[in-house]
Amino acid sequence: MNLPFQPSGMDQWLLKPNGDPHHDRPMFYAPVTKGGDFGCRPPGMPQSALTANAQQFLQQGEYLAIVYEGIHSGRIIPMDGRPHPADLEPTFLGNSVGHYEGDTAVVDTVAIRPGMSDVGGRHMHSDAVHYIERYRRTGPKTMTFELTTDDPKIFTKPWTSGPWKMELRPEWTILEGNCEDDGLDDPEKQDFKLLDYLHHSK
Repeated sequence: MNLPFQPSGMDQWLLKPNGDPHHDRPMFYAPVTKGGDFGCRPPGMPQSALTANAQQFLQQGEYLAIVYEGIHSGRIIPMDGRPHPADLEPTFLGNSVGHYEGDTAVVDTVAIRPGMSDVGGRHMHSDAVHYIERYRRTGPKTMTFELTTDDPKIFTKPWTSGPWKMELRPEWTILEGNCEDDGLDDPEKQDFKLLDYLHHSK
């Protein structure tokens, strides 16, 4: 895919490893205190939505809840078409609102902290990024997922990836996946523990 980069966009998008785990592994190492201490960070958006770990979708009234198995987290998304609140403080998962377009759930997310934009950990997004997710049921046990990236500091226009196929696995159970701090404040120690349990029970 040829992406529509701004003149300096590729330099911002590509993470250039320098040997420092705090820099090279932003999914696991990130400043967590004002003093600059480091520790495990949640994957945030859009890594949570793109992970191969299980996700559970729950609908109740005008809300859609998505629970992520990887680094156990979730989102509760109002689906009544409301706008984003003003003056949002950036967070790892951002602020999500949504609506329905026929049989497709459309989720709009802004106010995401700058960081990784994929599961592989080599692409980054800016503080201006805006993601649009589209979920569509295609059968009793299948759904498709598309992701549109709108990041005007890096790209000249929005672009869409996917669709990816998602399969319903009612026999699975969402388990807890955590990242334990274990010497992450020391750049010389890379003995972090990623407790990321993929559940494949029958």
